[in-house]
Parts: sequence; structure tokens; C-alpha cells
Amino acid sequence: MRAHQARRETGLRLRRPSRRPRARRAWLRETAAGPGARRQAGRRTGRAPRATTSRTGRPRATKLEKRNCRLVGAWALCFTGDYGCKSGPCVGPDNGFRSMSFVQQFGASREAFIDSMSAALLEMEMLDQAAVARARRAYGETKAGFDTVLTELGLLSDEQLATFWSKWLEIPLLSEMQQPDEPILADLLTQTFLAANSVVPVRLEGEELWVAMADPLDKAAISAIEYLLDAEIRIVAATRKQIAELLKQLYESSVSVHQDGGSAAHEAHANDSDVEHLKALASDGPTIQRVNSILSQALEREASDVHLEPDQYGLQVRFRIDGYLQEVERIEPGARAAVISRVKIMARMDITERRVPQDGRVSVTIRGRNVDLRISTLPTVHGESTVIRLLRREEANLNWDKLGFSKDIQAKLGDVLSDPNGIFLVTGPTGSGKTTTLYTALRQLNARERKLVSVEDPVEYQLPGINQVQVQPEIGLDFASALRSILRQDPDIIMIGEIRDLETAEIAIRASLTGHLVLSTLHTNSAAAAITRLIEMGTAPYLVAACVRAVLSQRLVRTLCDQCSAPLEASALPPALRGKVGEQGGGFRRPVGCDACRGTGYAGRTVISELLMIDGPVRERILAGGGEDAISRAAEASGNPQLIDHGLEVAQQGRTSLEEVISIAGRRG
Repeated sequence: MRAHQARRETGLRLRRPSRRPRARRAWLRETAAGPGARRQAGRRTGRAPRATTSRTGRPRATKLEKRNCRLVGAWALCFTGDYGCKSGPCVGPDNGFRSMSFVQQFGASREAFIDSMSAALLEMEMLDQAAVARARRAYGETKAGFDTVLTELGLLSDEQLATFWSKWLEIPLLSEMQQPDEPILADLLTQTFLAANSVVPVRLEGEELWVAMADPLDKAAISAIEYLLDAEIRIVAATRKQIAELLKQLYESSVSVHQDGGSAAHEAHANDSDVEHLKALASDGPTIQRVNSILSQALEREASDVHLEPDQYGLQVRFRIDGYLQEVERIEPGARAAVISRVKIMARMDITERRVPQDGRVSVTIRGRNVDLRISTLPTVHGESTVIRLLRREEANLNWDKLGFSKDIQAKLGDVLSDPNGIFLVTGPTGSGKTTTLYTALRQLNARERKLVSVEDPVEYQLPGINQVQVQPEIGLDFASALRSILRQDPDIIMIGEIRDLETAEIAIRASLTGHLVLSTLHTNSAAAAITRLIEMGTAPYLVAACVRAVLSQRLVRTLCDQCSAPLEASALPPALRGKVGEQGGGFRRPVGCDACRGTGYAGRTVISELLMIDGPVRERILAGGGEDAISRAAEASGNPQLIDHGLEVAQQGRTSLEEVISIAGRRG
């Protein structure tokens, strides 16, 4: 009954169960144990010798003669140990085949298999020592299949991996064989099962079935086919793409008939109701390559986010580049579910749940660059809208110069961060680079004699030497509860991802008053608005004035393409600037557009900022209950430039356009 259920779960169409497979498995166990054990087993069970004719009445070799050497999984097994049977090449280490003891050894230690495979890759000069070491490190961290690691890291292409299997296991390549014109054993092996396991029968000779496989080590798939058909299975190496194309070619006619005759069933597949079908689609070679291609393009074009948006026409793919969405391609409706499912599988999300939003993350290597993907799904009327945030790890290794801060602000930031206590706030809208600025500050503050702890939602970059805590509200670990525990960890510096409520603000103030330097963010449009926001939350003005050392407000503006930007004539400047810069335009430039910047005129982004120092005049205004405008005027009177001032400075240097600064920072008040 268990075997019957297992066969049902594989997707195979079942024949009437018989006692023959069970007897066959018992025979194999006895044969593997040796002739003596087999004779003893025969005496114990009183089993009669097997007939020497097949079910069709044809004479055939005895089991002992025929089954000496079998390909189980990807391994040729010798059951007698004499390596001299008549049924094919001898099975043993002398000719490259793996003996039974070899397989048993691998069963006990998977590391032995990885050692052997690594040695073969080196011997064939398909990889060098550095590449093998890199793959083994990734394998140890992810526990994905070693062959999967090799292809995902880009160390081997699918074609190279198939060639390796062919040479190492001494099996033919699909490209070297004549391919069938029609499905083989289609009444027993369903297309769903074949696609899900990336296998396809390519030749049937007597009682031998040749099966092309993308993973020749997939013993489960081979055992399922053997169990159902009671046939000798011979393996052929192939890529997932080759198998997918061959399956499409072989089953194209049957698919079209199904669509014509059963629209309701087809609609069910199109609407993703079959979970197993969905998994098969998501694991299909072309689907994997398509998702990998989208991510590779996004990385190449320096996109911060990938948007996969379903509609009635399919799946729209857009990249957010330099803060603006750009349409890239449109995926046909039939592939929409497969692409979304592939992304969810990568992030270990539940592909069966499409009614509620989900979040996940995964670390990948794309074109040799380590990238963390933060994935969010949202149910819509046409399917799940999916957004992938690309977090490049090298972006966490920046400094103030690379971010674009002026020398004056850098000097003031150094003074603020050198204080042993107090609060330093970074403000700005979503996507303005606040977290990157805080990470840069943490990297500069990180030292052996200090303990740094951060509480974030989510942890965007993993920083060495810093204790990073991921907020998990579903189990009660929010910012406030995490901060209370952090204060008992004897930290020197605390980074809070965001101050969202009064409780978090009060704990941050308490931490600063007890000798800790606290870094955090607020979602406000100006530096002065951060002060009033804390007071509006319920924090006493005197505590804000005493604890907050400085507030940095920042925006990201697009930088001009250095291949096509052109000087801006003085006549095009606003009247307020025209008289200051003279007839030459004062260094201002304008976007033009070329192939290098894809016609946008911009390439990359830089920061513009203002730093509000809480000094005497500003502190007095806070204590007097002044609003945002009053605090801003006091700051400007104390020599603190406004955001627009830094923006105009960057524009006059020719790094960005005047219209970009005005659109992001507004006009000077």
C-alpha cells in the first residue's frame, strides 16, 4: 500500500499492482548480499527458481546473468564482485565505473561524493582549485545540490555540466543520440512527471529504456520509472533546456488537443490551481534561465528594484533605475505563474499561498557579484505583484566621499559621531539612502574596543563586527522590546532602524542619557521637521533639546551622464541665479541622452543634504516651543545651509542638472 501511494505521488499513471516488484526488490537485496546469502534466503523462503522465459514467452537470460551490472541512480552496481558478466562493460573501479561499495560509501558520507566529483572536475580541467573551493564553501552554506551550486555560481554552464556527467559517468549525451519523433510510453509516463523531474525517454530497445536526465544522480526519479516499468534504465546526459524543448516538441500535439477539448481543465492550469504543476513550471530550465536573465539585466543596469506586475496581458517587468521605473519587457500570460513561482521558491516562500502578502529574502551570486534579494508579494486581481529589492553588498562598503557629502558636512559628521552619547538622526523619504548613510557611520565607528548593536526591519546588509537584530513583530520582537534587551547587553553604540512611536523614542532618549550613542532615522521632509515629529509623538521638548546632537536630511539626485551632458546657457537659468553666474552659465550642465545612458541623460545618483546642528540658538528655539519654520530660520541664522544650497552647489559643479535639483529639493524659500 505504501508503494502504491508513493507511485501515485510521483505523478505516474498506475498499472494494476502485483507482487512482482516486491519479489524483485527482495531478489536485489539478496543478490547484493552475495550468492551465499541468496542460497540461504532461498532455503528459508522455499522460493522456486525464476522462470527462464519472459512474460511474452521469449527466452531470456537468467537474473544472475542479466542483473550482474545495473545502472541504479547514476551508478553502475556490481552485485557479484567478479566484474566479468556478459551483459555489458565490467563494473568496477578499473574502468571508471563505481562499484557497490563505492555507492554504499557515498550513502554513508555525502562528503566523499563531493570529494570525488571535485577531483574529477579538476582532473578534466573544467575547474581550477579556486573555483572548486568557492563551490564547496557555497555548498556548505546552502546545502543545495553540488551540481546546482556549480551552475548557480556560473562556474559551469548547463552544457558543460552535461558534458561532465557524460565523461565522468561514461554515459552518452542527448545531443549525440537520435531523438524520438513521438512520446515513448506516454500511457505510463505522464508529461507532468517528466517535466517535474527533467527527464524524458529517448529510446526503447527490448527491455532497456534510455532516459535523458538533467540530473543523472536523481535516484528517486529513476527508481520510480524502474518500479513502474520493470525495465533496465540507461541514463543519457542532457541539459534542462534540451529536455524542456524535447518535451514541448513531443507533447505539442497532445497539448493542443487538450486545449481544444477541455477548456475548463486548461483554464485551471492557467489559473495556477495545480500546485504540483506550478512547481514543475517553476523548476523548468527555461523558467530558471528567464528569471536569472531578468536579475542579471537588473544588476547590469544598476537597478535598485525589479517589479513583476501581472495584468490581463501577462506580466510586466519594470526596473527602478536612479529612482524612476523603466519598462523592460512583457512576459506572456502562459509563463506568468512560472516566473512568479520561481521567485517565491528562491526565497523559500509558500507558493501555495496566493491570497495574502508574503516576504522573503535570498542571497545569490550574479555575474560574480554577491547580491541579497529582498522579495515582497502582494495579491492583485490578476495575480501576485512581486517586487525584488537588490541589495548589493559592496554598497555597504562606502565612505562619505563616495556617497557625495560635502567636505563641510563630513567634518561636522565626524564631530557628532565622536561624541560618546547623544542621538544622531537621518531623515528623508523612502529610498533616499538613509540606511546606507547609517551603515557608513557604523563602519567608521566600528572598532575592537566598542560594542555596536543594531535593531532593524529588515537587516539589509550584514556588517562584520556588528550585532544585528532582525525585528519580528509576529513573535513580539518589535523595536521597543528589542531595545530593552539591547540595553542589557552593555553596548557602546546602538543603531535603530527607525523611530516609529513614542515608546521607541523614549527608550532611545533613555539610552543616550545613560551614556550611549544612538543612531536612527525618521520619515520627515526636512531636518527641522524631525525635531517637531519627536515632540508631536509626546517626547518632552527639553529632552529632545538635551539629547539630539544633529539631524541630517538627505535626498538622492541623478547624476548627469558624462558621455553626453552639455553646458547650460545662462539664459536658461532662473533669474535669481542668472546674475550670479555670468554669461558662461557658471558650470551648470543639462542632460542630452545617448546610448550609454539609454537616452535618459543620467547615470547613477549622488546625495544632497543639510545638517542641522543642535547648537545654542536652535536649542533655545526648541525649548521655546518653536515650530518647523522657526527652527529652520534659527539654523540658517547659525550658518547651517539648506538642502537646496547643497543641491545648487552640486549642479554648479556639473554633476547634476538644475531641473533635477529643483524637482527633488524644491526652490529656495
